[in-house]
Amino acid sequence: MPRPTTNQLAWLARLLWLVAAIIPNDLLDSLPKDSAALRYTMTAEFWTLWSIVTIALWVYHPLSLTLARCLAPLITVYLFIGISGATTVPAAITSATCALLTCLIIFTADYGAVHVQAGAYGDERRFLLRVPVPLILPVGLAYGLLVALSALTSWWLADKQWVPGGVGLVIGALMLWKLAPRIHQLSWRWLVFVPAGVVLHDPTLLSEVLMLRRHDVASIALAPADTQAIDLTGYTKGVPLEIQLREMTDVRLTPFAARLLKTTDALHVQAFLVAPTRPALVLTK
Repeated sequence: MPRPTTNQLAWLARLLWLVAAIIPNDLLDSLPKDSAALRYTMTAEFWTLWSIVTIALWVYHPLSLTLARCLAPLITVYLFIGISGATTVPAAITSATCALLTCLIIFTADYGAVHVQAGAYGDERRFLLRVPVPLILPVGLAYGLLVALSALTSWWLADKQWVPGGVGLVIGALMLWKLAPRIHQLSWRWLVFVPAGVVLHDPTLLSEVLMLRRHDVASIALAPADTQAIDLTGYTKGVPLEIQLREMTDVRLTPFAARLLKTTDALHVQAFLVAPTRPALVLTK
């Protein structure tokens, strides 16, 4: 069950997101007033995205976490852009600030943990893993390009520029088809404790789920600086946890992880590193 502080964060995010929509933000005033089609298109797009994030904030699930973390920043950027053309600047700033505070909350470790745990079964306890550093820049750039292309495509179609609009739709759909699963994988990276043992579920770095029986785990502790354990964190920041095993076990890596570690895709290890977003809580298990 989520801690009380996590519930408070969740309710605060919901409230701030609602306030961001209720306060007049004059977002559409920054658009050309002679293009009714563009204004209608952007209005529909804005409220559709806002509604999706609203549902994601109320329904705890790894998919909801992905949607909230991908779409809330987009709405926030729209709101800040709208300040320049707002007729009531203080209200527009307040609306954009509420959306920004919502984003800060949903990117916290505690908030991510409640969504991940919501999909757990029985006595299963899930701990979300940190995002591998090598993925941050390429995923961020691809996401930014997709957002920019979506905005341009909406503009072209509203302005009846069918050829560039159609091309933008096709390219955007292909990018979304490739990018969406990779981003969603980041919400499915968990260190899991079950009554029978420990599970490392990481489709980004592991081609097979690593399942360990409880008596096979010798220790779980903060990794020392001179550790020789295989790094299954993706080179994240902070001090990882080192899981020591009583016997050697097989680990199957994805091609991405094999390239990252400069090794083969099949390893035989007795210790490995993981990086939960809340390592202190893991150590209390």
